[in-house]
Amino acid sequence: MKFLSTLLIVFLLFTVSVVAQEEAGNAGPARIAWIDLPRVMQGYGRAEEMVADFEKEKAAREAEVEKVIAEIERLEGEMLLLSDQAKAARREEILKKKISVNAMIEQAEQELSLQSMLRHGKLLEEISAAAGEVARRQGYDYVVRGEVLLYKTPEREITDGVIAELNQE
Repeated sequence: MKFLSTLLIVFLLFTVSVVAQEEAGNAGPARIAWIDLPRVMQGYGRAEEMVADFEKEKAAREAEVEKVIAEIERLEGEMLLLSDQAKAARREEILKKKISVNAMIEQAEQELSLQSMLRHGKLLEEISAAAGEVARRQGYDYVVRGEVLLYKTPEREITDGVIAELNQE
């Protein structure tokens, strides 16, 4: 008797889960697609533009730092011609400039790091939206990054569709 009641409970739970899946539109197993994220980043035109803009900003910051370093080197080179009293004042001036350039470098690194994270996050949002749209059109329930999969079938890859979706916008 106990066996029959257990069997009945299992049957009811199974029936309820099947009905719930059908009502949710998930009749059958979930369909999972995958993308090659590095290839998407390479193929997405805006990603290249963002990287180029970031490199320009980085180069501008480096140029500012190099300018201050050149000034410090110039001041150090002129010290040989100065009196002892002027040398002490010059050493203090050089020390202040070195402290300033170190702070400038630290600030630039922090700002560039933040910009990089924000830009990368924006790109991932755009890629995620495009992947979702392509997956929806092709009937997939989930999209995962191909790099994390130990095995993947080429038939489930939607990388090219995601790149096309991103570049049409």
